Amino acid sequence: MEKKRKRLEVLVPEEHPIWRVPKGSRTAFVVACLDLGTRMEEILAVVDARFATIEGRLVSLEEALVRMGARLEEALAGGRPAEPGVRPGEGETATIPDPDGFLAAFE
Repeated sequence: MEKKRKRLEVLVPEEHPIWRVPKGSRTAFVVACLDLGTRMEEILAVVDARFATIEGRLVSLEEALVRMGARLEEALAGGRPAEPGVRPGEGETATIPDPDGFLAAFE
């Protein structure tokens, strides 16, 4: 059984590329273009949703990195340790090792 069809009248300028399609093939071409456009909108909606999810995850990662950096800076400045629950021994502070002293051991 043939599907019901409805007419859609569209006015396009004389220089529109549709007029390069041979007469008799234009309807099928326009229908294919409309179908393609509809499918592209669906695909782009999915892509937008995925990008939004990725963006949200990147923001969460960035926030976590900022928090970790702040904890590390505090630990290096002698404040609380970089790792929660790990405390330096009494009188110890977290410091950056002297790179010259380290490299001198290899001379």
